[in-house]
Amino acid sequence: MKVRQHAAKLPDGTPPTGARLSGTRSGTTRPGTVRRTGLLLALGTACISGVAVFLNSYGVKAFGDATTYTTAKNVIAAVVLVALIGAMSARRPVAVLTRPSRRGQWAGLAVVGVFGGALAFVLFFEGLALASATDAAFLQKTLLVWVALLAVPLLGERLGALQVAAIALLVLGQIGLAGGTTTLFGRGQLMVLGATLLWAAEVIIAKKLLADLSSWTVGLTRMGVGSVVLVAWTLIRGEGATLTSLTGNQWMWVLVTGVILAGYVSTWFAALSRAPAVDVTAVLVIGAVLTALLAAVVNGKPLAPQLGWVALVLAGAALVAVPGWRSRVALAGPEGARAT
Repeated sequence: MKVRQHAAKLPDGTPPTGARLSGTRSGTTRPGTVRRTGLLLALGTACISGVAVFLNSYGVKAFGDATTYTTAKNVIAAVVLVALIGAMSARRPVAVLTRPSRRGQWAGLAVVGVFGGALAFVLFFEGLALASATDAAFLQKTLLVWVALLAVPLLGERLGALQVAAIALLVLGQIGLAGGTTTLFGRGQLMVLGATLLWAAEVIIAKKLLADLSSWTVGLTRMGVGSVVLVAWTLIRGEGATLTSLTGNQWMWVLVTGVILAGYVSTWFAALSRAPAVDVTAVLVIGAVLTALLAAVVNGKPLAPQLGWVALVLAGAALVAVPGWRSRVALAGPEGARAT
C-alpha cells in the first residue's frame, strides 16, 4: 500500500490552498463543493447506519454474547477495509494512506483505535444486553448533543440559532422514534451512555486528525487497532474458542454486518473530513428514521403514528444541511478536494 507524506503547510498549520483544493481536472475544486460532498457522504452514512442498527438487533441474538459478536464483525470490517485500501492503492497514482508525522497524531490514532474502535463497542453492546431497547436507543441518540457541546470550544465550530433549533428538532424526533426517554440509570444505561460519550470524544479527536491524515488512515486505525484490542479481550475472557467455532448462521451475520460496518466507517470519516462535525452528526440522525421504518415494516406495525416524529427529524436535518449546502466555506484537510 502506498503511504504519502504531508504537503507543506502555511504558518497557521493548514495545508496551502492548492494542496487542499486540488484534485479535479482543472486543478481546483470549488470550496462549496467540498462541504456538499461531505454532507452527501454523511447522508450515505446515515442510510448505512439505519440498516446496520436494524440488522444488529438480530445479529446479537444469533450469538448470545454481545462482546464476541462485536469482536467478530469488527474483525471482518477491518479485513474489508484492508482489501479496499489495497485495491485502491494498486489503481491510484496518489497514496491512500497518510503517515503520521507527529507524536500527537500517533497518540490520537491510538485513542481512536482503543477507545472508539474497541471500548465503546464493548460498552454499547454489553449495555444493550442489560438495558431496555428504548433506553439504549434514546441514550445513543444523544450523540449529536455531546458532539455539539464539544465541537464549539474544541473545534471552534459555531452554533447559530438555526442550528440550535435544528438540534432541538432532531432530539425530539429521536425521542419519539425511540419510544420515549429513560428515567432509570442502571448499569446497562450507564454503559450505553459511556459508549456514546466515548464516540462523541472520538469525533472531536478524529476531526483534528483529519486535518492532516486521510480518512482511510483514521478509519483503518479505528477498526484495525480496535479489532486487536477486542480479540485480546475475548481471549482474556476465555471466549477465544467461540470465535473459531462459529455456526453457519453466525458466520452469515458476521459477514453481513461486518461489510456494512466497513461501509459505515469509510463514508463516515470521509464525510467528517469535508464538513463540520456538528453538521455530519446531525445528518447521521436520519439513520434513526430508516431504522424505525424498517422495524415497522418487518414487524407489521402501522407507520402513521411515527410519521410526525419522522417529519421532525427530517426538518431538523434540513435546517442543518441546507445552509451547509449553500456555504462557500471549505475545510482545510487532505481530503478537501478529492473523493475517497
